[in-house]
Amino acid sequence: MGRTTFSGPISAGTILKTVGTTIGTDVTNVGDVMMSQSGLIIENGDGATTGIVIPAHSQITNIYGYGTVLFEGDCALGTSLLATNIADAVGVTANTQRRFDPQSCAIWQDVGSTDIEIFHFSDNAGIGAGRAAIVVEYMQKRNLL
Repeated sequence: MGRTTFSGPISAGTILKTVGTTIGTDVTNVGDVMMSQSGLIIENGDGATTGIVIPAHSQITNIYGYGTVLFEGDCALGTSLLATNIADAVGVTANTQRRFDPQSCAIWQDVGSTDIEIFHFSDNAGIGAGRAAIVVEYMQKRNLL
């Protein structure tokens, strides 16, 4: 199957600009399209990239982990090999979905002026055999700083 790539952000709606006061006729109703990226994390690969890179000035709206093999330790997410500033540590178990909560609401509101790469960490690194898919949902170029 083919794949189409847009540089974004992508917006959808039927009225681009407000020129009056009548909803459905002349008041803007354009919204941004939600984007997502996913990657595989492995507990014994602690500090490794998820393969997910979020574009500058994007707003993160959700991060989910879909466990396939139990993590022996909790899993956290960060923007470098050392940081755990994206999401608080959560337990990831087999055959479950876990939502990650923001460690820093400011980073979720706007990732900043450069793209960010997301890394994962386990407090039981190198020992456990945990595996999970991570899905990050975001809206591009919100520029909410």
